[in-house]
Amino acid sequence: MDNPFQQFPFLREHFHFQHFNRMQQECLPLLMMTNSNIVVSAPTATGKTVLFELALLKQFKEKPRFRAAYLAPIKSLCQQKTD
Repeated sequence: MDNPFQQFPFLREHFHFQHFNRMQQECLPLLMMTNSNIVVSAPTATGKTVLFELALLKQFKEKPRFRAAYLAPIKSLCQQKTD
């Protein structure tokens, strides 16, 4: 996927970085163009949380009444999301 921000302009208002990393780029088509479940296994700080957020954003866009509970496994991740 060349430029996800052009293909899915609504993502720009949620993500303030210029580019998705390689792993995120590879997962984007599955997340945004299918309803498939995916499992992502990758080291810490590789962008898995962004993938989770992308999946949520897609659901919120497609189903306006969609609701989600975000449970983070560690306090530092919660703090990072609120900063």
